[in-house]
Amino acid sequence: MLPQAERFKELMMKLDIGNNDYVVCYGDDNVIGACRVYWMFKTYGFKNVSILNGPINVWKDAGLQVETGEESWKEVVEERKPEEFEFEFQEKYRTTMTDLQKLIVREKIDSSIQLIDTRKTAVFRGDNKDPKGGRTGHLPGFKNVPFVDLLREDGGFKSGREIEAVLQVKDLNTEKPTILSCNSGMTATVAYFGMCILGAANLSLYDGS
Repeated sequence: MLPQAERFKELMMKLDIGNNDYVVCYGDDNVIGACRVYWMFKTYGFKNVSILNGPINVWKDAGLQVETGEESWKEVVEERKPEEFEFEFQEKYRTTMTDLQKLIVREKIDSSIQLIDTRKTAVFRGDNKDPKGGRTGHLPGFKNVPFVDLLREDGGFKSGREIEAVLQVKDLNTEKPTILSCNSGMTATVAYFGMCILGAANLSLYDGS
């Protein structure tokens, strides 16, 4: 699902986003897409990326300014140097199927690595069908942390203390290397960012999941 390097570069040039820019991500109804974009930018080497804590309605409800019509950034396109569109891919943030197969051998899991599945518990257990048509059940060794457990009712993230409490129930912590998975590589990025809030540094997404 991650765009290839040349495609990513093409998109960034079109959007006038250089590798030293500060990027803030947000979405309409939830933070899922914003978290996915956050992970994508980090994977392509951006140092300064943030997520609006909640969908755009949280911003609107606070009475903060919005614009309509053509994007105003197009009026102030910067003079760019070629090196501003050179992106350094960070392989450590992505796990492939081959990587996982090396970890999961006859259901003997490397105990030094945490494996987290962020789908709904019933889908994780295989109790019922995934409403979106995804596979049910889970890969060996994964623990279930539904991504919604990290979010407030308004769609923003819970406090760091609350997120930490959710992880502790499953005997998870921010010190161990962690691989996150879901159904495709979207909702897992919510837990990815939730652990970033706690300062976790060794996180990887199983893209494609």
